[in-house]
Amino acid sequence: LGVCEGNFSSRIAEQATVQLARFEMHELLRLTWGMASLGDAELLVAVQGEVLSRLESERSDSGGPARSEKFVEGVLGVIWACNFGDHLKGALRTSARRAMGAVGRWLDDALVSDAGQGNASPERYEQAEGPAGSEVSHGSGPHVVTELADRLVIFKPPGWEVFDQNVPLQLLSFCRCLAKDWSVLD
Repeated sequence: LGVCEGNFSSRIAEQATVQLARFEMHELLRLTWGMASLGDAELLVAVQGEVLSRLESERSDSGGPARSEKFVEGVLGVIWACNFGDHLKGALRTSARRAMGAVGRWLDDALVSDAGQGNASPERYEQAEGPAGSEVSHGSGPHVVTELADRLVIFKPPGWEVFDQNVPLQLLSFCRCLAKDWSVLD
């Protein structure tokens, strides 16, 4: 094209910086990846500021956390690209961690609600009865046998299903209740 690389990237950065608010999240992601490889620190800082303001406005909305898969992918992609370019700012990382934790909790709650287990607790499952005709007696529901720092051993009673949602007694629902207060990001 006959354009010096330095001039070309600086012109893109100039044009993009004044229009960042108009960009869709996937466009911000593409711009960030392109500029991260060129090392344009000013534009990367500006993009992070835009993403940070979107995260903050999303958090203050009464609609809850950002639930759009595209939005979440965009935020995480911008963080990845900025980190790759060695220009990731702590403010974006902290805000994104908080927002992604809220999204994870919302998704967990939605899954539990979808399974018809709205206010379930591990104790509720531990006291559950097995299906009619099974050898499972009252109070012999699933329970934690061993708890280590990085894994659990859980007793699965007969008549309980691990995952497929073919029967009402789901081990996955029990595990979700156990993990309700755990943060993946901690």
